Amino acid sequence: MVMDSVDDDHFMPRFKYYKQKLNPPSFDDVLDFSVDDQQQLDGCTFTSITPPADSSRSGLDASSKWKLFEIDAVPGLYFLPNPFTDEGQILWSRRCLEEYAKPPNKTNLDINKKLDISSLWSETCQDVKMGLEDNTMSDEKDKLGVFKSSPIWGLRWATLGYHHNWDTKVYSESEKTIFPAELNQLSRIFGTVIGCPDYNAQAAIVNFYHAGSTLSAHTDSSEHDLTFPLISVSFGLSAVFLIGGETKKRRPKAIFIRSGDVLFMTKQSRMSYHAVARVLSSAEDTKMKKLSTPNESPVKMYLESSRINMNVRQLRS
Repeated sequence: MVMDSVDDDHFMPRFKYYKQKLNPPSFDDVLDFSVDDQQQLDGCTFTSITPPADSSRSGLDASSKWKLFEIDAVPGLYFLPNPFTDEGQILWSRRCLEEYAKPPNKTNLDINKKLDISSLWSETCQDVKMGLEDNTMSDEKDKLGVFKSSPIWGLRWATLGYHHNWDTKVYSESEKTIFPAELNQLSRIFGTVIGCPDYNAQAAIVNFYHAGSTLSAHTDSSEHDLTFPLISVSFGLSAVFLIGGETKKRRPKAIFIRSGDVLFMTKQSRMSYHAVARVLSSAEDTKMKKLSTPNESPVKMYLESSRINMNVRQLRS
């Protein structure tokens, strides 16, 4: 890939603008699918989708049609505003924290031999339970303090199925475990939405972000076959996502990704530079909607201070 000169780089200035903390950026130019009148969004076309059969069994809201948007500025980029029920968001977030972040899956915490990776979330739940019983979690600051002192706070990523090698950037037959059947089914439902009914998810990276986190500009090209869509599902805090072109010469499009939103990268967008320039705190996100669930669960509390992203891929036929 041809390297761009600093003078030709129109991606990083936008990344730094949205990342800055001393002078909070304006979000006026960020494409936001949470607006009431989605049909008036500039530069987008949408298709009404009837939810595939059995969607409700995967925590999805099948009570009304979904709107699948294609973003004109980035060919092959599709956006599905939150199709999940609130209970479904809790279900999938719990799976990420409790099931996907422990062996045989791999995480960034595996190098810490003092940690019992298999009990990361259960220990955190115990800390939260004690805090609630002792009435030491009366406000958002107290809740955040409990999570920051818990084992789960250091979790940054988990890999499922074929395990991504962060050094070589390749997937190996010798480094794989069984891919979760329920995540494969969810991915197949989303594959059907964009015309890939036989989508077979084989690898996933689950990322865990906290407010203020970023993910620098990169392209995804580790898969053996790039013709399959990349499916990205997010829960929790909102993020400013940037996506440009195959080089950094192109000024990137800024898009809000909110809890429950699904992003599809196909065709040209698969090779486009993209990044997470900012994960907004609940205080600076004026449109953040709290999940409507009967109980104040540890998962719900975690999502009020963090963001989870499931990035799913099919490597080969």
